[in-house]
Amino acid sequence: MKNLLVVLLILIIVVSKSYAQSTVGGIAGKGMDMQTVPAGFVSQIDLADYSTEGSVYLFDDWKYGVLYFTNNQEFKCNLNVNLETSSVEVLVDKSIKVASPKYLTKIVVFNHLDTSDYVYETLMIDEKKIETYISPLFEGENFSVYKQFGVQLKESNYVPALDMGSKKDKYISDNHLLIKGGDNFFYVRGGKRKFASNFQHSDKILSFIKETALNHKNEKDLVKIVEYIDNITNQ
Repeated sequence: MKNLLVVLLILIIVVSKSYAQSTVGGIAGKGMDMQTVPAGFVSQIDLADYSTEGSVYLFDDWKYGVLYFTNNQEFKCNLNVNLETSSVEVLVDKSIKVASPKYLTKIVVFNHLDTSDYVYETLMIDEKKIETYISPLFEGENFSVYKQFGVQLKESNYVPALDMGSKKDKYISDNHLLIKGGDNFFYVRGGKRKFASNFQHSDKILSFIKETALNHKNEKDLVKIVEYIDNITNQ
């Protein structure tokens, strides 16, 4: 009887400690210290749960780059962008810290031969306000091309009765090409004729696309097309 009481007491202590750890920083069940430090960093975050297929991250691995903050500070680091939470995760001394995008003006990532810029913006697209990460592919005097980055969760479609379908949820990329004219953004959609109708000189633009066999839904081809549109707009 005495031994049983000792075991029960140990279990109570263990369970109590487990529940105590599930509330950290005053937020229940988050499992992370939510106390922020200057420049908007959260002090620490657990590694992502990989039970769901796919990834919520912009990059497949850590990238070396620079965070530019709204207070004019710069921070060079290994980083990745969580597209589900919109936060930037930074690898510091084998721990992960988090920066809120509201404190950032831009992110610059170093590639093999050049750099890529990423900005978190609030855009009006198709009369909807969207907060998203975008990266410029071409910036002209009248028109620019951007890539918008996002992620969607595709839920499991498993049917137990038939033992068919995927048993796991899956994150899939939800990226789009955008064109900016003035202060307005619009998605690259539809066929060649519909695309050309978004601009003045639509017949001339349509002829150019057909003659060059460029695909307006391909990043590199779209940049060439918009460069042409930007040039003839100035004429």
